[in-house]
Amino acid sequence: MSAVADRKKIRLFIAVALSPAIKKVLGELIGGLKSSKYEVKWADGDKPHLTLKFIGYVDKEKVRPIIDEIGKCVALYKPFRMCLLLDIEAFPNKENPRVLWLGIKDGNEELKKLQADMERRLEDIGIKKEERKFTPHLTLGRVKSSKGKKLLVEKIKKAGLDKHCGMKVSKITLFESTLTRTGAFHEVLYEAKL
Repeated sequence: MSAVADRKKIRLFIAVALSPAIKKVLGELIGGLKSSKYEVKWADGDKPHLTLKFIGYVDKEKVRPIIDEIGKCVALYKPFRMCLLLDIEAFPNKENPRVLWLGIKDGNEELKKLQADMERRLEDIGIKKEERKFTPHLTLGRVKSSKGKKLLVEKIKKAGLDKHCGMKVSKITLFESTLTRTGAFHEVLYEAKL
């Protein structure tokens, strides 16, 4: 029996899985930012991805229609290049950071178009539409408290990538995300090639 078959609801998201080269660069960047002087839950270097749609918990019967819609959507797109921006950004802003992230330079418009198309298709099968505007990004970490905030703000203003890092986006992945005491475990359920 598969992991999907033995539960009534599963937690899903759709994402661009990252290349080993980008994972390495992100791991090095996060390693340089870590400090005990501020409290940030850093992204796991083995699991970074660019989320297109967080679906959340759905009945397992919804998995097949979701896969079908992803396949139909992705079939309309061609592979494209995605390149990261050099500077670290923050939601809601750099002076009051809650989420630290890197934006996308090349491929930004393609990602927005693909995400909007995916959002419409999934809404047609009963998946709630995300109300927030989609900003393609890679999450580096989530700020847990205001401890050391001033130092963190100074650090992120100075930190960033030394050179542009990119990859070819040639597939979109549906992940199942299982929450555990040690963090989330992501399992590939489906991959659709552009």
